[in-house]
Amino acid sequence: MQEQQKSFFAPGAILFVGFLIALAIFFERGVDTLVIPRIPERVAEEAPASVVDAAKEESGIAVSVSEDDDAVLGSPSAPITIIEFSDFQCPFCGVFARDIKPKLEETYILPGKVKLVYRDYPILGEESRLAAVAAECAGEQGKFWEYQDILYQNQRAENQGGFRTANLFSFAQKLSLDAVAFGSCLSSGTYDEEVAKDTADAQAAGVPGTPVFIIQGKLYAGISTFEGFQAIIEKELGAIR
Repeated sequence: MQEQQKSFFAPGAILFVGFLIALAIFFERGVDTLVIPRIPERVAEEAPASVVDAAKEESGIAVSVSEDDDAVLGSPSAPITIIEFSDFQCPFCGVFARDIKPKLEETYILPGKVKLVYRDYPILGEESRLAAVAAECAGEQGKFWEYQDILYQNQRAENQGGFRTANLFSFAQKLSLDAVAFGSCLSSGTYDEEVAKDTADAQAAGVPGTPVFIIQGKLYAGISTFEGFQAIIEKELGAIR
């Protein structure tokens, strides 16, 4: 992966995910009939090297990132805010969504202690951008988080058709979304600027890859377990009690 696209987990985890990716190449391809415009490449340069290096060397550095108007899971008044920058094709992002997020929901989000804000950082290619737009379109019908779950449950090899248009429609159908409204949203470019803004904000903050989490204004780029999140959250809760 390029410098900006690196993940931050232990070597053993990397080998395991590599194995999963190898398995994931076996899927059929299809031909799209709906053309979705590309999201403008408004921020071409990477974050300053000094900022990226600092983020890689020290999790917990202070950064300035807004919640913007992105999807929020949990009570808006929760005392702890986690802002996630993620890519729907990123294997480690999938691990978080499938294995860690449900535990965070049960332990902290549903009790009103934490809210999770999802911001797009589609750095792995065109299908990452298309999936990000599709999730926003599902959000128009009140199904952002449900659609997000389906995307992460259906990760395949990068940019090999896993998130082609036909599949994005299929995922929407599973949630009984209005197909006409969903298709119109996809083709209109309504959320191109929204996803581009998330990307620009991530780069401006020196976010070095995915997934990255901003917890109470501090950047963490290598949390790979629920226990890792728990330790940080409990520390932050203790600081405000």
